[in-house]
Amino acid sequence: MDKLRSHYGVQTILSYIAMVALPAVLLFQIPDLVRLVMFGIISLVLFGWITRKWLYTAIATVITASIGLLLLLTTDSFHRLERFSVVFNLENDSMGNGYYNLSIMNILQSAGWWGNGLDTAFDQFKTSYFDYPGVLLIDVFGWAAGIGLLVAIIWFVASMVKTLPRIRDDFGRMIIVIITSMFALQMVYSLAMTTGRVPILSVVFPFIGHGNHLIFDYAMMGLLLGVYRRKDTVSLKNNKSQPTTTPIQ
Repeated sequence: MDKLRSHYGVQTILSYIAMVALPAVLLFQIPDLVRLVMFGIISLVLFGWITRKWLYTAIATVITASIGLLLLLTTDSFHRLERFSVVFNLENDSMGNGYYNLSIMNILQSAGWWGNGLDTAFDQFKTSYFDYPGVLLIDVFGWAAGIGLLVAIIWFVASMVKTLPRIRDDFGRMIIVIITSMFALQMVYSLAMTTGRVPILSVVFPFIGHGNHLIFDYAMMGLLLGVYRRKDTVSLKNNKSQPTTTPIQ
């Protein structure tokens, strides 16, 4: 962080790129495109937050997006582009890649403001839609619950951002920026999937649902709470970096 802020140069940027490149290559080799994109976004957000060089961050974003699109076009053995393009014309593949999108849209149309209740009928899609808690919530409790979920997401992100000025340690603030950005990306895209108008990806909603991701979600939340609990702790590193003044006699 000190090098990126005070000794900003080509060597420092290359060092940051090298640190980011190793996990990015591993995610690309798995392959896990969703986590790779999320990791790239968080890395760019962190770079901009540390350096405060937003023009360079924008340039890095354009270059990273161009490289990612080029790799997707040349190594798309899983036909991911078809899943992305199907949202523009769902009727052409209503029983294939567009089936989940159309099923979600049908649920939204039938839910209304107060939902279908707990005795809602289960079809082929609903037997597996526990992976989409937003869809389940709207189906059972209606659009009002979906709006309440959106308000809760905005409140959560705003609360995390408000804690930043209260944290005295730079490393603690960096932890809050990373984890809050990760949660916000997952929440926003998971909620966007409930519209049926975006590609259906393996993006899970934090804290709810089922799967091993819940362990990591609550562990990261515990880390956030631990940083906030120590917000009044004096950072020795930050104090050393501040200029000392001699009192006037």
